[in-house]
Amino acid sequence: RPLKPDELAFLEKSEQNYIAVGIGASDKRKMASPEKLAEFLTILSIENPDIKFHMLGYGKSDISYFQELEEYFKFDENLVCMVNKLTLVETVREIANSKLYIGFDSGLYNVAYALKKKQICMISLNRSQDFFHEDSNIRFLYKELNKNIEEKGIDSEYNNDINLISNEVFK
Repeated sequence: RPLKPDELAFLEKSEQNYIAVGIGASDKRKMASPEKLAEFLTILSIENPDIKFHMLGYGKSDISYFQELEEYFKFDENLVCMVNKLTLVETVREIANSKLYIGFDSGLYNVAYALKKKQICMISLNRSQDFFHEDSNIRFLYKELNKNIEEKGIDSEYNNDINLISNEVFK
């Protein structure tokens, strides 16, 4: 159905004090492990103790991911679980009104791009992606090139090099 005018209100951006975090993707090989994402969110929480993270996603696997993330993340009061609680339009509104979007190569990454939202997108160079949007609003994070990083840190379930992105690169 066509969107009603009040549903299009998200296009009028009203930036709030939270970061939208997309926790899903079409393939676990395109995602960091919950433990690694918790490390990154902890860095942001220490530097910005009042910031909230609106966790976005849909489906059983995203709920499981969020639950595991909660186990590793020490700032529980900063996590706002919106997984399976929003329509697509409401999810788009959450991204539009956030200070920043953080996620992986996913549908929500493309939504953030379409909204011209500042974002951090964690990607695997091993996925042989032919195309990522080129935009000054996007900062792609990936395992540092030309560095001898031990690959034993790769999570067996999230089998990719996103888990090898250093905290220094994230900062």
